[in-house]
Amino acid sequence: MDTIWKQRRHFAQQTRYSDSIGRQRHSQADTVACNGE
Repeated sequence: MDTIWKQRRHFAQQTRYSDSIGRQRHSQADTVACNGE
């Protein structure tokens, strides 16, 4: 039972991490697009 909870917590942390990276990349792409035009 303990390993399942650890895996779930690890998965949640990874999802949150990739979400924040996706947001950073998106905002960076927006900034580059605004500067380029």
